[in-house]
Amino acid sequence: MTDSTYKEPVSKLLTYGSCLEIDKRTSAENKRRIQEMTASKSGSVDFGLLSQLKSGSKPTRWPNYVQEFSLSAADIPALIQMVTDKDLNWASGESTEVWAPTHAWRALGQLRAESAVDTLIGLLVNEEDDWVLEEIPWVLGLIGEAAIAPASLFLASRGKNEWGRIAAARALENVAELHPELKERCIDRLASQLTDYNHNPETVNGFLISNLVELKAASKADLIERAFASGNVDESIVGHWAPVKIQLGLATREDFSEEELAPTFEWVRETDPSPKPSALDLGLPLKRSKRKKGSKSKGDKKPDTKASKGFGMAPAEASKLSKSKKKRR
Repeated sequence: MTDSTYKEPVSKLLTYGSCLEIDKRTSAENKRRIQEMTASKSGSVDFGLLSQLKSGSKPTRWPNYVQEFSLSAADIPALIQMVTDKDLNWASGESTEVWAPTHAWRALGQLRAESAVDTLIGLLVNEEDDWVLEEIPWVLGLIGEAAIAPASLFLASRGKNEWGRIAAARALENVAELHPELKERCIDRLASQLTDYNHNPETVNGFLISNLVELKAASKADLIERAFASGNVDESIVGHWAPVKIQLGLATREDFSEEELAPTFEWVRETDPSPKPSALDLGLPLKRSKRKKGSKSKGDKKPDTKASKGFGMAPAEASKLSKSKKKRR
């Protein structure tokens, strides 16, 4: 399957290993790798910008695939094929092959592979894959301008899944961060979607506002205020209008009372008051696990999720907690 389908240097990604281990490289080594990154002939990326991003941002932990494996534009078709290869994506969780699609999409981002944009956007329909939701926005961000229109279209599609749309919005934010000359275009695309706040899911509205706040889009303050006034914004993402106004640089804490700055929601843990007894409690025979100790299934291939802007968290984490949130109006 793999050896006959992929040739060097792309085939080397099949045995490169788990991203969970590779991404643990020291910060000093990552800094060196970032400085060594080179762009493809199709354009240039100021990879120095990566070192200025928030700590924990994915690209700062990625190896320089282009340099390490001598990848070039000629390898882009094979890398695209690897990203969507069903055999690889559903390989054993204990194998190295299961990580090859992740290595491949990272390499496509570093190559600024414009021809891969549609394939990468298509991955966002899978809202169950945390790695897709966390990393594809960064890959699209690295690619740059060619990702703006497709990401905007996916974001605007009401029939698409909510977390995929949020990832598309994050892609626009990342394009703006990594390509400052495109910042205003990305802000306009994000703001254009926020104008549909009455029809967007409240979580999408919350993340759109978060994206605009990250980009310091003070020019969109009136629109953001109207969205909050509609009552259709998940305030657990970035807070409510008062703290957002401060983050946009349009006010200071001294302009508000502590009550005005206080969150308008509270988290409520979902607990089972009467947990079911275990097999051991009932004196029933225990089933032996077929998995070896320390083995990983496909479902174990998950990234770390970290708290993001404001009061909120990363989409992959927020999706698991959204049902336990209670708002106070």
